[in-house]
Amino acid sequence: MDKQNPKVTVKINGKQKNIQDTTAPKEKEEDVVWVLPEKIETSERKVVSIEEVRNEKKKQPKKPKEPKEPVGKITINKSSFSAVRKFIVIVGLAVTVGVGFGMFGLNTITNDKQPTPVSKTPSAVAVNSEVTNQPEQTSAVKKEPKENAKSSAKATVDAFQIYIVQAGVFSSKEAANKAKENLSGESVVFGKDNTYTIVIGASTSESKAKELRDTYKKSSEDAYVKSYEMKGAAQLAESDEKVMSTLQPFMANVMDQVGKAAEGNKVSSVSEVKKELDKIQEQTDNKEIGKLIKTLEQSVSSLESFNQSSKKSDSDEATKYLLTSLVQYQQIIKK
Repeated sequence: MDKQNPKVTVKINGKQKNIQDTTAPKEKEEDVVWVLPEKIETSERKVVSIEEVRNEKKKQPKKPKEPKEPVGKITINKSSFSAVRKFIVIVGLAVTVGVGFGMFGLNTITNDKQPTPVSKTPSAVAVNSEVTNQPEQTSAVKKEPKENAKSSAKATVDAFQIYIVQAGVFSSKEAANKAKENLSGESVVFGKDNTYTIVIGASTSESKAKELRDTYKKSSEDAYVKSYEMKGAAQLAESDEKVMSTLQPFMANVMDQVGKAAEGNKVSSVSEVKKELDKIQEQTDNKEIGKLIKTLEQSVSSLESFNQSSKKSDSDEATKYLLTSLVQYQQIIKK
């Protein structure tokens, strides 16, 4: 076998280069081909580090987790909820407006005048009634509700305790009135339990009544002091009972002032009493109570005249009206 010159062929970057061993004897060259991998361009592949991948993941926004709906819970969309709320508001307003109109209508109906029964007076029954009678019928109809209101509440006047100066007691009214004519001063007759008493004076206390009795005895008239209770038995309208109870202290005041005048003494100013009586007069429509108040005012006027003149005639007038008012008072509370 022939010796060959060794020859190495190397390809670098695709280029062939021959390297010859000079030390070895030249022999027949044997071609040996070495193929090296071609250099890969770094620009074709991009190297990404793990840190960059992690940073990219951190930069990406996280998707919000959808809340898990609890089992058995009913979800309502906002649109459906707003519709339900509007419906509730509309229904509420409709009910409120309806109730308001209903109450207004009810008040309007109840405030209308109620029909009143036709009066059975001759003026109402007459067929050919004149036009001038119509106002009278109207006023009569208007007064009916007021009278019915008064009659709905009844009350009895509290007892009024006084002391009377009496000139005699009789078993019959006729005998009392006959004996009364023989007296020189003013007097009235009180009737109670078939007993008729001639009264010539009155006071709120026993001591003042005794002083008044002594004054009458000087006129040669027998007189006695007795406690007397004016107790109510009649059921008066509540408003009338209140007026009668209010009158009691004013009657007591006038009573004591009249006693002073009967004794010939000056009396206190009674002008304020008269003003108060006028105010009480405005609180009642009862005609009998009105007459009673008017009589008391006349007694007060006589006392004012006595203060200016000091005449016995004015004192007697004051006594007469006072005693008359006591009779009227008893007639009202005992009916």
